[in-house]
Amino acid sequence: MFCNNCGKQIAEGSRFCSECGTPLGEAKTAHNSAPIAGVQAKPGIIPDTTIGTRDEHKANKLVYPRNPPLSPHLCWVNFFLVGLAQIIHSQVAKGFTLIGITIILGFIFFPAALVLSLVSILDAFLVGWKLKRGKPVGKWQFFPI
Repeated sequence: MFCNNCGKQIAEGSRFCSECGTPLGEAKTAHNSAPIAGVQAKPGIIPDTTIGTRDEHKANKLVYPRNPPLSPHLCWVNFFLVGLAQIIHSQVAKGFTLIGITIILGFIFFPAALVLSLVSILDAFLVGWKLKRGKPVGKWQFFPI
């Protein structure tokens, strides 16, 4: 089955596109745009509503764009606290990990902490830029393009 909006192949019976998040309504194929047979639920049986929903993507560890989107220029808050921009962009575990590593490096080898700070600013900008374009990113994804 393919999305009617972006054309990406998606799981059979999905209610939303996993790439662009478009509600699919009645499932259609890309070739003939006719409804797919056998997708209707039987009377008295509650269909599984987690197929193709955001619940399915929570298992995939994706971060979705906000509406309105946040600016990629929030990356500059990492100048004050490394990892804060990642936390703002919902990459919480990644942000707290960067904070911990920076604190440890600050005591052991300060120049490495400065390099990590600059790298985290670049990473936060790229994450924010991809989210602003409406594309999801992984919760642990570094430097998405």
